Amino acid sequence: MSQEPLELLPFEKWSELQTMFKADWPRGISGYTVLETQRVLIEKGGNYGFKVYCPFGDLRSGMVAVNVKDTFHEIIVLCPQDDTEKLEDALKRTKIVNLQEYDVIPFTPYHVRQCVQRVLGEHVKLKLMSTDAFIYDKPTTFTGNEMPEGISFGILSSEHLDLVDSKWPYRYDSSRWYLNLMINVKFGYGLFEGGKLIAWVLLNESGALLNLYTLESSKKGLCRTYSEIGQ
Repeated sequence: MSQEPLELLPFEKWSELQTMFKADWPRGISGYTVLETQRVLIEKGGNYGFKVYCPFGDLRSGMVAVNVKDTFHEIIVLCPQDDTEKLEDALKRTKIVNLQEYDVIPFTPYHVRQCVQRVLGEHVKLKLMSTDAFIYDKPTTFTGNEMPEGISFGILSSEHLDLVDSKWPYRYDSSRWYLNLMINVKFGYGLFEGGKLIAWVLLNESGALLNLYTLESSKKGLCRTYSEIGQ
């Protein structure tokens, strides 16, 4: 019996894999950020079963992370080096995952997309979504801490779930469960007027922007508010 090529990476060793992605900057941003955000999420009690595997236990060969969000199945495939031979071999031989059973393989750089396509073969074509990364040479830290009169900033709570879910443009069977998880681990922030939520932003479990929304009735007034905050 052949040995399973994908080896589970314990939570305690995630930092070692992050070091590999950090050495592959900026291409390794996604891998580093996914692991860091999942670390925060787990520490806040939001562990929902995210698992990280490495091809043959070799951190240099990248990771295959299983990210099952109730009924929505996502698999994250990343590699911090150009050579994806071990990653490809592991994906072809593994009994743990089948790429065709997952809904999305997000933010894969070019060399990983090529690897995944070879694994899937010519009969299964990937639908690619282009992504762009903008890295500022001299990032500035926002220092403003004053809100316009009548507007307050706060963390979302479960009482806001119904409103947020009703405006979520990508609703599916378990989207309410997913949004509730992000809110419970305090990944959601909002602007309030008179104690009522009028705009919000949520981050996802990978550290990326999940949702930015302003109620239609508040859009005109908030344009002025945003400009005042940014001054």
